[in-house]
Amino acid sequence: MKFPRRIVVPPPQSCTTLAAKPPLAKHQTHRKLTWWHRVHPHTKGKLAEYIARTYFTLQGYRRLPTSKHQLAQTDILLQKHNLILIIEVKARTTQAKAHQALHPSQRQRLHAQARKLAARHPNCTVRVDALFLFLHPPFLEHIPSIEPTKPQRY
Repeated sequence: MKFPRRIVVPPPQSCTTLAAKPPLAKHQTHRKLTWWHRVHPHTKGKLAEYIARTYFTLQGYRRLPTSKHQLAQTDILLQKHNLILIIEVKARTTQAKAHQALHPSQRQRLHAQARKLAARHPNCTVRVDALFLFLHPPFLEHIPSIEPTKPQRY
């Protein structure tokens, strides 16, 4: 087998042809998407709640039954001795986004539900906690006793 004596090198491209990229649509970004971005939001929420239930079960809490009419929009309701926890679970890609996801109006709603629950169980202490899940270490952050804040009007 014979090799050619001459090697043809293509001419160098100009910088403008290398840098020219089509403009992105409004919803597109240059970042690489991970598998988490392809999961349906409902599935993400169910997975996050399952992880949270497992986390608190390993700490000795037991799940309390809830009905949609009693406590609307409560993610998890747990009890350990005379302490009842209302858990709000947030799953986001970063820790900062998880903290921003808990809106002041949502905090007020959770504390209103805690007051209703405390009236039904006068011998128990009711507390509102938050559990944040994200894709990088430490992966999970438990915030006990989140305080209610007033929503800001714009």
